[in-house]
Amino acid sequence: MSRLYEEFNYKEKPAIDEQQYEQFNQMMQQAMARTQMMGITYYVNGDFKYLRGMIRDVHVYKGEVKILDEEGKIHFLFLKDIVDITYANDEIL
Repeated sequence: MSRLYEEFNYKEKPAIDEQQYEQFNQMMQQAMARTQMMGITYYVNGDFKYLRGMIRDVHVYKGEVKILDEEGKIHFLFLKDIVDITYANDEIL
């Protein structure tokens, strides 16, 4: 039953083009400079996850981004897994 449920709920990862990646990069750089909260949607194991936090570092050579969430926990996401980035709010911390 669990395998059937997983197969039924599997979602395809959308294709992200070079222009979108460049936009994501610009937004992440601005967010780091302004210590602004971001909402990041990423793809993992056939599903989408959402993380809200502040971008602390972007390691282009490693292909990952370091994010500090609202609870003070550090997350590392692969840049290739990010499918959307938004400003979480207009408040600058």
